[in-house]
Amino acid sequence: DLLPPLPLTQPRLLATGPLLGGRGGCFRTEGCGSQLLQSSARWANFKDTDQEVMNRLELSDAVYQQGPTLACLVYSYHEHRQQVRDSFATWGQDCDMFLPFSDERWLDPLANVETAEVHPKSGTEEYLGIISKMRGVLNGVGRRLALGELVFDFLAVSTDDAFWIIPNLRAYLRELPDSGGAGVYLGHRLAVDGDPNRVFASGAGYVIDKLSLSAYLSCSIPDQRRGFEEDVVMAECLARAGISASPTEDERGAQRFHFASPSATLLLNYSEPAQPSAQWVRAFHWPWLDR
Repeated sequence: DLLPPLPLTQPRLLATGPLLGGRGGCFRTEGCGSQLLQSSARWANFKDTDQEVMNRLELSDAVYQQGPTLACLVYSYHEHRQQVRDSFATWGQDCDMFLPFSDERWLDPLANVETAEVHPKSGTEEYLGIISKMRGVLNGVGRRLALGELVFDFLAVSTDDAFWIIPNLRAYLRELPDSGGAGVYLGHRLAVDGDPNRVFASGAGYVIDKLSLSAYLSCSIPDQRRGFEEDVVMAECLARAGISASPTEDERGAQRFHFASPSATLLLNYSEPAQPSAQWVRAFHWPWLDR
């Protein structure tokens, strides 16, 4: 059996209130930056700026309204058992369905959450196998959806280091205009090397509906490519079906989806990144920069 390198810690936010999901309760991250700091070893480097943002979260007034139904998919691997537990503890409990995937089947005895085991088609776990692994993950979701084992309106997809404010996401999804049968694809928009014709949603994950999932499952690209850029492949598949990443900024132009932590986002100049290693940020935001 695969074992974690360190003993797992118990997040203080795990099951501290009734689940939301339209059933009432309190949001576990509201005013709890200090608790989050103490929740597990993974947050030891939590920055003051991030803690302040956590403590200033404003939740939607519509948090107790019913719908839409939201499933949350997290993909991980065996060395990140703690991240899976923390994801469920801090936000995953507020999803209608929490769907963790890994390279192992592991039942968390504390959270009572079990990861589904999925491997790349090659059978080898590697960074360049993420496209293939996500193909297997989403194929599994599609099969369970068809069998009626899963029921959802939207699917949020992310890695184990993302953080979703589920009440606000649910309220945003509730207010979306009708897509007219075109499919929904939401997230922080990026453009491959600045190409406005190659826009994809990424960063902290993306949100699709069942029409978009069906379009992806009907696409042959993931079966033909080896690499890590599963988010780019998702966009390419959806583009073939006429589905593009929609603008998600609010009426002031502020981002609803972020691809970095609050402290990193605060320091980042999209137009002129200070760090040489961050120059790609300017290129991938090129279509939306004021020039």
